[in-house]
Amino acid sequence: MTTDRIERRLPGILTDLAVPQVPDYVDDILSLTARTRQRPGWTFLERWLSVEIAIRRVGAGRTAWAAMGVLALLLLAAGVAIVAIVGSQQRRPVPPFGPATNGSIIYERFGDIYVTDPGATRERVLVGGDTRDFGMRWSLDGSTIFFGRETAGGTAVMAADADGRNVRQLSSTLISPNAEAVEVSPDGTELVLIDAASRTRSMSVLPLVGDGAMRRLDLGNVEPTTYAQWRPPNGEEIVFLGHPNGVATELGLYIVRLDRTRVRQVAVQQDESAETATPTRVPFQNLVLADDGQSAAYWNWEPGVAAGRSCFIHFIDLESRVDRRMTFDPTANCEVQPSFLSGGRVLVERQDSLGVGRLLVAPADASGPGTLIGPRFHYTVKVGWALSPDREKVLLVRTTGSSRLIWIETGATEDVPVTLPDVGSWQRLAP
Repeated sequence: MTTDRIERRLPGILTDLAVPQVPDYVDDILSLTARTRQRPGWTFLERWLSVEIAIRRVGAGRTAWAAMGVLALLLLAAGVAIVAIVGSQQRRPVPPFGPATNGSIIYERFGDIYVTDPGATRERVLVGGDTRDFGMRWSLDGSTIFFGRETAGGTAVMAADADGRNVRQLSSTLISPNAEAVEVSPDGTELVLIDAASRTRSMSVLPLVGDGAMRRLDLGNVEPTTYAQWRPPNGEEIVFLGHPNGVATELGLYIVRLDRTRVRQVAVQQDESAETATPTRVPFQNLVLADDGQSAAYWNWEPGVAAGRSCFIHFIDLESRVDRRMTFDPTANCEVQPSFLSGGRVLVERQDSLGVGRLLVAPADASGPGTLIGPRFHYTVKVGWALSPDREKVLLVRTTGSSRLIWIETGATEDVPVTLPDVGSWQRLAP
């Protein structure tokens, strides 16, 4: 889930101005969301012991004690069996939002889906073949992999089980290669996308169950662009970016409720210029939603707001529409790519005027100084970084040298053996 408006135009301009280039992200991304399926519950003892063994009487004396000993052993063995069987059959549900246990990491290599362990110590092909698969992402419950498959007529929306088996196409409707912001709903039954094939962009919802027809949403006078995400925690609304009245120099943040297709405006920023010849301001970059869906964080490239500073993190309340411009390190030229942490903290990338970055952990309200963690890196050698599901580590992927795991609490780093092409998608497992 990212915005790439700035990617197409701004890197050269930022280089000329000695302002860091924004991170590079994978196109046609499929963010994956689906609820955990509950498995069978506890099994009663009578299902594993015959009624005769469970209730029979035993006589007195040594024979009785021996029989009781055998019965005790049988009961103990049955209890162990029940625990083992239930433990394997009843899977704890994974919370769709918030911290989770770290699972495996999937990514694309040579058009196939590869998988590695949480420490990236070894890799293997998970879904291979002659087709080109891309944009793979784990579902929020860690049970399903969603991805796109290149076909002659467009992109097919695909899914596979966690072990790479049961590969299937979810809809006969193909997605345009020009589609943006492709996102699966939290219940896994629908997909939202922005179609950029025509001169005027539109936003549609595609059913993934029952092979229904794609439905175009009525957004009134708002033209959607580059970002759409189902709002936590239940996905009844979609948060998206759009140009009011199609005016390219104005960019707004909007919410649409699907049961009434009612659009409401959260914020509008003027002088949006990512799509103009000489960009001077690019708002709403790397917009992320809080776990409860009440607020969001993003960063703006907005030189001129403060001397010696070009980029700012913003926090916005989606209900009250109060927007706050934040400064976590006054000496930074840019602060970009915010991520929410536990304990009222935020993780951001702090950059200097030469494009050298480092990760910073700080109080979300900027009430105290932040802590720099991990190594320095220049934007030209950084592929990207991603926060682990447990929110205790960061995976930093670079074009040169080894990728690294960075521990948020201690700042310790560890090189990973696998050479990763990108940050991929990290599986969420039950805590």
